[in-house]
Amino acid sequence: MAKKCPEPEACEECDELMATFADLMSLLMAFFVLLLSMANFDPAKYGEVTEGMKEAFARVVTTAIQEPLTEPSEAEQAEKSEKKSATDKAMENVDEMIEERGVGEYVKMTKTPGGFELELANNSLFTSGSATLQRSIKPILTQLARTIAAVDGAQMEVQGHTDDDPINTAKFPSNWELSSVRAINVLKFMTDHGMDRRRVKAAAFADSQPKVPNRTKRGKPIKANQAENRRVIIKVDKQVKFEEASGGDAPAWQKGVKVKGGKRVDKKKKKKKRKKKKKSKKNKD
Repeated sequence: MAKKCPEPEACEECDELMATFADLMSLLMAFFVLLLSMANFDPAKYGEVTEGMKEAFARVVTTAIQEPLTEPSEAEQAEKSEKKSATDKAMENVDEMIEERGVGEYVKMTKTPGGFELELANNSLFTSGSATLQRSIKPILTQLARTIAAVDGAQMEVQGHTDDDPINTAKFPSNWELSSVRAINVLKFMTDHGMDRRRVKAAAFADSQPKVPNRTKRGKPIKANQAENRRVIIKVDKQVKFEEASGGDAPAWQKGVKVKGGKRVDKKKKKKKRKKKKKSKKNKD
């Protein structure tokens, strides 16, 4: 005969929990039944809403399918071109000029956050060791000056860069003088041909900012790299104004220094001299 399984022992705590759970479920069912009885469901209104939504979505889909993709008209294209910024227009004009004149090898343009930057190879501007502009580059600089001048509020900075080959002549004792005079000559020519003098400045960097290494690790000159480093950069920027850029705290070496009659005058030194004079006068008395 098969053995009977022992009956599980009754648990009073389990019975109490089950009773509580059953009561809770009964209360929840009664609550939802009450909500359902209070709800006012109108089948006619529900049908109207669903039909309206179907019609609305059908219109959107049909119009999207029926409308063909058309190219913008000439009037729309003209409106878009008018909306273009003066800087973008200037860049387009410069790009066209570079293509028309075939000077892409030694005039390169790149866009910057505030405008654009032009890099002119040195061999197109000057002969070796000279700061005199060549005739061939003058028409290009003239066109650039007029194009940049048309950009309202644009500031122009002309930078002179050299390679690391030293120079020591009566005109140019070092590369600093050479890069400075070259930048100034480009700037001066452009201001003579349309660029506003109040919106320009020149900067000299000599060989302090090479694009590529001038020499090998053993110190041998790399001629191709040196030629690439000899350049003039024209920066056009609408975001920075020169009067703002030069404002603020002066550098430590420049604090308390004034320029008077072409000479730097240090205020601290002046005070010391005055004190010495006063002391010497007292001693004499």
